[in-house]
Order: sequence, then structure tokens, then C-alpha cells
Amino acid sequence: MQLMACSPQELLSIRGIEESVKEAPQLKIEIKEVLHAGVYTRIAIVPENVLLVGALMKVPTILVVVGRCAMTVNGGTSVVDGIACFTSPPGRKTVFRTFVPTKLIMSFATKAETLGQARQEFTDDVLQGEELCQE
Repeated sequence: MQLMACSPQELLSIRGIEESVKEAPQLKIEIKEVLHAGVYTRIAIVPENVLLVGALMKVPTILVVVGRCAMTVNGGTSVVDGIACFTSPPGRKTVFRTFVPTKLIMSFATKAETLGQARQEFTDDVLQGEELCQE
């Protein structure tokens, strides 16, 4: 399924959700990432019953969702139950609500030579774990 970039109205709404989520107790999400053969892959292992607001992406990406969650999709909400694969242009920011432990696997083609360069290419948002993984 092709995800669309967020409209200015959608982005404003998602940023509002993001601000309200910041006021709640925060949970550290397990992140795994790898850069290999011109592909950056970032995996978020999200526990059940978590509301997660993703980063605003600057590059075209592929997102694989494995688990069961609701997510914002093209101006609405959709439920993934099992496994789903999405493509997306730049300008996407997604809200997820997990019902069971869920893996979010995002990847994109890159010329980056380090994880730090790939992260900078991916988003201007602060990513969880950057302070732990800086090169």
C-alpha cells in the first residue's frame, strides 16, 4: 500500500498529538539499526498498549509492520493485524497505537557511510537512542 505524505492539516494534528504524548510518562523503545549495501534499516520493537508518534521523514521509505496496531494512514486510521508493507514519499509522520508487541521496520536507500549520516538524511526530528549511539 502506498502511504501519502501528510497534508499540512494532518501534520498539525499529529504534532498536537505528539505534544500531548510528551506530557505522559515516557517509555524507552528498543531500537535496532543497520547500514549495509546502501540501505539504512531502523527497527522499533514496541511493547503492547503504546501510543507512538514517528519521525517526520525526509526521504522515500518502506515500512513493514509486524504485529497488531492502529496507525494513521492517508488522512484516516487503519488497523494492521499480522504483517503489512507500505511505501511512502517524503513528508510522512505516523501515529501508532499498539495492541500487542509490534515491530516497525523502516528502510531506505542511501549513500550515507555512517549511521549518523543516515539518521540525518532520514529526519530532522530527534530520534530515540541517538544520544546513546552517536559516532
